[in-house]
Amino acid sequence: MRNRLLLFRGSVRTLFLLPTVVPAVVLGVGMQVLLARFGLTNSYAGVIIAHTVVALPFVMVSVTGTLAGIDERVELAAQSLGASPATVFHRVTLPLAMPGVLSGAVLAFATSLDEVVLTLFVAGPNQRTLARLMFSSMRENISPAIAAAAFVFIAATILVGLGVMLFRSTLAKRR
Repeated sequence: MRNRLLLFRGSVRTLFLLPTVVPAVVLGVGMQVLLARFGLTNSYAGVIIAHTVVALPFVMVSVTGTLAGIDERVELAAQSLGASPATVFHRVTLPLAMPGVLSGAVLAFATSLDEVVLTLFVAGPNQRTLARLMFSSMRENISPAIAAAAFVFIAATILVGLGVMLFRSTLAKRR
């Protein structure tokens, strides 16, 4: 199902990966011009589209890498047992690809949080993202709120890592 060949597979992959090599200023100006043509400047929809364009390559690399590691025979076995293609996807492929989907989501969130330059170009004065607020706060005055936000992110990362390690160890003990 996922291995059907695309005619321009390499070209499509390259097109999706381009935002990772284009400088943030060039991408910001380009997105500003493009969003102005569609009337989406200074709107949350424009910010969401811009951040999606920047985060999509990380999700794509993570998910395609995970999908490449899934054995086709597992899906074929499910189909041979009478599962429809939708059932194979929901019950077999998606659970096996979930680590790639989750890591892609985390990478997309981290990338979006880090994109201050793009947000400065695309967002209007009414769109206040966390990255933009942190940037303006650091530039205008040094506040303990920035240190507190950084601590929360670091602590959450450590807690998630410890949770994953604990989960894996309990699974290993059950086997």
